[in-house]
Amino acid sequence: MLLTLSAVMSEALGSMRKISPELNPSSDKKFRKQDYPYDQRPKADNLHFKHPYPTVQDSGDFDRDFVKDENSDNGHWKAQETYDRLRMKLSKEQRDLAKALATQQKAQKELQDAIANHDKAAKDRQVAEATKNEVERQHALRKAAPEEPATKPPPKKEV
Repeated sequence: MLLTLSAVMSEALGSMRKISPELNPSSDKKFRKQDYPYDQRPKADNLHFKHPYPTVQDSGDFDRDFVKDENSDNGHWKAQETYDRLRMKLSKEQRDLAKALATQQKAQKELQDAIANHDKAAKDRQVAEATKNEVERQHALRKAAPEEPATKPPPKKEV
């Protein structure tokens, strides 16, 4: 309803509008036939094409200059992929080997230290055993020997 009301109002206003000052003549055949003299925009139809624009090539010429994209690289890609994969595997194995060698050397050093500590402890045990045996032997000799009279303590020195 609002649309119809606005349409009626625009028609009424359009018929009432007048141009001031009046055109003399009210219409000109020459004016509508040409563009304005100061309009310097390019003309719309200055190329006068008689065929579709741009020119469509024949189907045989369309991809003549295209490089063909074929999947035949004679196995170069597969060889490169295999080479890269094996190279990375080799470098990983070399890193793992270096870690294993370091671990083995550390374990070897710990083993040698443990053997050295064991040998030292065994030697110390033998020395302690020998000392114990010597003390027991001397103790046994003292018991078996007749008791010697107790010696007098040494005299005190005068100062």
